Amino acid sequence: MYGLLSDLDIMEIRTYVNEIKQLLLLSIVVFFISAVAGYVFTSMNPEMADLSLQELESIVELMEGLTPLQIMLLIFLNNSIKSLFAILLGVLLGIIPFLFLAYNGFLVGVVSYVFSDKGLIFILAAILPHGIIELPMIFLSVAIGMRVGIASFDVVRGRPSNVKEELTRGLSIFFRFVVPMLLIAAVVETLITPLFIVSV
Repeated sequence: MYGLLSDLDIMEIRTYVNEIKQLLLLSIVVFFISAVAGYVFTSMNPEMADLSLQELESIVELMEGLTPLQIMLLIFLNNSIKSLFAILLGVLLGIIPFLFLAYNGFLVGVVSYVFSDKGLIFILAAILPHGIIELPMIFLSVAIGMRVGIASFDVVRGRPSNVKEELTRGLSIFFRFVVPMLLIAAVVETLITPLFIVSV
């Protein structure tokens, strides 16, 4: 991946990530708290699992009969579009990116509970191979959206801010770095993650 970026690009990305590191940390915390909440909630209300998994079931239905390439593209587009909207809708004071992350964390918790009878190793095998790439990119997208939201909030409060500049800068990072990494994650999820699941 880094071979596709110039030294200047890498430096710019590192600088930007360093600037939003607190929002990035907040994104990680919100996700894992939501995941724990999803797990606990489902353990207390098992009958709600089916309702919570409707979105995942619809995606699985879409994948039926598709070739590996088509599945990979579907996963990539799904993650990329949602991450892009997490950034764009950040202009609404950063509320949407926060809710997007909390919802996805909750969903991971629900899924973890549903498959908890298969053991921790199975759950990790189903998440980690692609998740170690995909999740940081989602956290980064949400952090960018929150940064844009903070800029919007400053405008509302009459403080000096440049929402357009923040959005433009964030989208630049998204398209040059996040999108290619999400593509790699989709390839791993399609071709490698299933091998880990089968081997468990």
